[in-house]
Amino acid sequence: MNRATAGRCVAVTAAVTLATAAGLAGARNGPAHTLTAAPAAGPTAGAVAQNQAAVITAPDGSTPASTATPTAVPTAPGTAATTPVGAPTPPEGGDPAGAGGPGIPGNWKLAFGDNFNGTSLDLTHWQLCNPSFRASCVPYNNEQETFNTATTDNPNVTVSGGQLHLTATRTAGQIRSGMVATGPWPATFGPKPANYTGFSYTYGFYQGRVRIPAGDGYWPSLWELPEQQQQGGKAWPDTGEYDVFEIPGNDPGDYHFTAHWGGAGGGCGHPCSPQVATISNAATNWHVYGLDWEPTGLTWYLDGQKMGNTITTPAAIKNYPFYIIANLSVGGSWGPLKGGITGSTPFPASMDIDYLNVWQHP
Repeated sequence: MNRATAGRCVAVTAAVTLATAAGLAGARNGPAHTLTAAPAAGPTAGAVAQNQAAVITAPDGSTPASTATPTAVPTAPGTAATTPVGAPTPPEGGDPAGAGGPGIPGNWKLAFGDNFNGTSLDLTHWQLCNPSFRASCVPYNNEQETFNTATTDNPNVTVSGGQLHLTATRTAGQIRSGMVATGPWPATFGPKPANYTGFSYTYGFYQGRVRIPAGDGYWPSLWELPEQQQQGGKAWPDTGEYDVFEIPGNDPGDYHFTAHWGGAGGGCGHPCSPQVATISNAATNWHVYGLDWEPTGLTWYLDGQKMGNTITTPAAIKNYPFYIIANLSVGGSWGPLKGGITGSTPFPASMDIDYLNVWQHP
């Protein structure tokens, strides 16, 4: 798609459904509610992505149709960035030029950014797997795809039209898909490419403008994991995981955003903060998804609007570097998928990404 015709992000629908854990310490917005696990397989040993959805139950036991309406957040102060010729109008909640800030209040500097304006992925900054996955980039969670790590002629990871395309394909019964990550280089996936630097950060705003594919079994996401997980010692979930968004392709208006942290119990099989909102169709509309990770809390944004509760539980707020990930999974034991692919699942299908940025305070 030509970036000039991509259009602006569509705002969140007026009716928003939010789920959040009861009694989260210091929750800033709205009343607490009781989490009820949605029908799903339990956490898989060694899993690295959200396994359990959550639905909201009001204190009286009912399930309200709406519990909150997102509040508009003013644009960050400062002079507007110049839009490059041929680029779309900067959408609410983000600046694709990487010059004007992430679209929320505060003083920001761009720590990392890729607008995917070339014809191939910059392999000095991106790898084609997640360092926490197994050899040959085989994922967890009973997913059906294998991520393609080929650095040339890779049909599952392409750059064109000012966008990154992570594409799921099925050939002779084999499902392959695309992932990009900025984590430490994993020796199990071969020698480190020349000049690969990767990227990780502690505290900041991870943000991407994305359009997802619709279809049974599709599980697109932006998320992040800590470098510490690859450095020995504690393992997931104790080291933490932040999910900027997860959306099931069978229900592309079902937006999930979660923090995972260590310990026992919890709706995910460990302490976590599952929240979910109903948004305008994420397969037909572009949205800007973001997570502001501060020493005092974790706050999610959609199209520049604050979503759900700020998570202030101390154990959830890690103080060591995380790296960023974007991928399109296919199938798996995540409840909202309601199963894997079906005869109607379209192949090929792409998760399209206009930009991925990380902003930090100077």
